Amino acid sequence: MKRSTSQLSDQYCVFQVADERFAIAADDVREITECAPLVTIPFSPDWMPGLCQLRNEFVPVISLLPLLGESTRSTTAYPLFLVLDGSQGPWVIAISQAIGLEKLEAASSNGSGDDALSRLVLGTASVNNRIVRILVGTRLYRTVAAILDQTWAGEALN
Repeated sequence: MKRSTSQLSDQYCVFQVADERFAIAADDVREITECAPLVTIPFSPDWMPGLCQLRNEFVPVISLLPLLGESTRSTTAYPLFLVLDGSQGPWVIAISQAIGLEKLEAASSNGSGDDALSRLVLGTASVNNRIVRILVGTRLYRTVAAILDQTWAGEALN
């Protein structure tokens, strides 16, 4: 049975990357699919392992932990792609496991820091006695796009 958009508006897709759990608004998620082969892109940051082809579209793949400054783990350990919709089309977060859809309420706000990356986390919640960091999909997308624009513009000047 397919859920309507109104039913998804208060739901979060909970997923795991390595040992960390995250959530993102379910209505930001297009699908979860198996990992596709990656093509690396010169001058890309460590947290962008490359592009994949997904239904005739080339889609950027993000490795979340390095983006958050937490780890430099490879996406090869992440067998799934969480496909999200952005203003310029789909994009992907490489994940270890999909946990499920949950109704969450942020228990604390971590988004009060001065740096852009701290504003990506709305807060935390608990699912099955595990802490889950709730991400803000639109902020995450805008941050990734801005960093890539700056990175590639800088490389073009060199």
